[in-house]
Amino acid sequence: MRDDDAAPESATGNRRKPPTINDVAQRAGVSVGTVSNVLNHRSTVSAARRERVLQAVDELGFSGSMLAKGMRAQSNSLVGLCVPHTAFANLAALADTLDERAVGADYELIQVVSRYDSRRELSRIRRLIAYRAAGLIIVPSLDPKPVLDHCYKAKLPTVIINRLVPDERRFDQVTIDHDKAIYDASRQLLAWGHRHITLAVQFPALSVTRQRIDSLSRAVGGFGGGARWGVLECGLDEERFKDIFASHVRRRDAPSVIIASNSTVTSWILQSARSLGIRMPDDLSLLSLEEPEWALLTEPQLSAVLQPTREIGRIAWDLLLKRVEGSAEEPVSIRCEGRINFRGSVARGT
Repeated sequence: MRDDDAAPESATGNRRKPPTINDVAQRAGVSVGTVSNVLNHRSTVSAARRERVLQAVDELGFSGSMLAKGMRAQSNSLVGLCVPHTAFANLAALADTLDERAVGADYELIQVVSRYDSRRELSRIRRLIAYRAAGLIIVPSLDPKPVLDHCYKAKLPTVIINRLVPDERRFDQVTIDHDKAIYDASRQLLAWGHRHITLAVQFPALSVTRQRIDSLSRAVGGFGGGARWGVLECGLDEERFKDIFASHVRRRDAPSVIIASNSTVTSWILQSARSLGIRMPDDLSLLSLEEPEWALLTEPQLSAVLQPTREIGRIAWDLLLKRVEGSAEEPVSIRCEGRINFRGSVARGT
């Protein structure tokens, strides 16, 4: 290997240092400005020079410094996605959809996890801001006000997705119409003869949970005929949930149908029911408010609400890019409807 083919080394030892833009320019026999023009996709460089620069980039393994570039431009091609966790099927699907949109727009999507901890959420968003992220898409935690206030003060283009934050008027919001989904589902269950509906939830204080409870209450209250509803707080421990579930379904006034708030709770119910010898839908009906990939693999097949994940991701991404590009239009709040797929896990005409 010739000396000029060797990767740059530090002056203090054999440890190789990353190639710089100067190394690329020297290898290609062009100016640093020409290298910059090629890397930033400017059309002022001849085809021959562009090819030499790209070849040098490939030979040296040059990647540049996105942080340095972002600090010069006051932003960069990083977009943050903040979610409470990645266990729920719809959140994983949202992340996948947004990543596809980011790649298509030549952005890098960086995902951070809040684990429903508002302090962790704020800390990670602050770090994204420090790295000059171009924008943020967020599925808010239990207390989103601190982080949303910080994003507003930092003038960080932000779009809220999946969960409506009531009375928030500073940012665009793209959510599922949870109210309509649970209201329509409950009315259908009542029409099929179910008179006691339980909503199984993990996070009672979450805004979307409160919205769902209100909708269930309206649906049952408006039906009459001795119909009742209740809430089963599942907690976060699967082993403890088995006892909670067993106690709930063995009551004299046990529900005939449970509506599970997410795919995790749904899987817990299915496993607990199996261990107790409860048959679906003969002994108990089950509807999940999100449709996991395995919905059609259960026996009987799982009734579920298919959430408009790809539509939400597409709309949210387009709104964020408009804000990144400087749009000063009034923030919008968009609710996308899910589709209720009733299958074998729900009894009809009880």
